Amino acid sequence: MVREVALTTFAGSGMAWEAHVTDDDILRAATNSMENGADFFYTNRS
Repeated sequence: MVREVALTTFAGSGMAWEAHVTDDDILRAATNSMENGADFFYTNRS
């Protein structure tokens, strides 16, 4: 959806500290986010 509205914008998403418990959960959320058009996925747990 992001790419449909803003083709040339560098856009990303992030998560709250407690949103995902394991590293695999974080990677799964990041992959899903980028497959849906985000250029990056921010987490302060990295």
